[in-house]
Amino acid sequence: MALSTMTPAHGATPTYEITLDPARSQVTFSLGAFFHTVQGRGIPLATTLEYAPGQGLLTGAVILPAAGLATGNQRRDRRMQGQVLESAAHPDIILTLERAEGAFDPETGGDLQVDGSLQLLGASHPVSFPLEIIILLDEEGRFRARGAFMVPYVARGLKDPSAVFLRVEKEVRVSFSAAGRILAVPPPGGKGDSK
Repeated sequence: MALSTMTPAHGATPTYEITLDPARSQVTFSLGAFFHTVQGRGIPLATTLEYAPGQGLLTGAVILPAAGLATGNQRRDRRMQGQVLESAAHPDIILTLERAEGAFDPETGGDLQVDGSLQLLGASHPVSFPLEIIILLDEEGRFRARGAFMVPYVARGLKDPSAVFLRVEKEVRVSFSAAGRILAVPPPGGKGDSK
């Protein structure tokens, strides 16, 4: 499918194709624990999303390999991946996007409220979070985005990693920074105007 520049044809309500670049994107998480906070990170797989502002739709899925999550402590990571995330049986954490409401300007970006679902251990649970999109005007079609949400992982069926001398919180904060390309998809029989 051919893609136009960011500026749509006059009067048209465009749909945008968002391509995530894993080399410039990452997911981070933080979990409060007794005396310290555990920090970790992971890299999502490349993916393409579809955004239709006129319909309030942001659809597609972002996949995060569970075995790729790391905190910098090998022993802790083995336990997290094996006993908590059960990565052998459930290799992927999947964020499925469904809706996005808010103001969006193809020249600058926007602030959206996104709804979807998060799949953990094979079960999906609703999730909602704010998403800030920034269009990079000096690089046509390039964008940056960021957002964050809390995951009550114990309530979602994951094992509580607390031990006798180590107590951790029952919710983990998930933050992400994403980058890639966002380009308007010309409507059937039409094409966008160049900047």
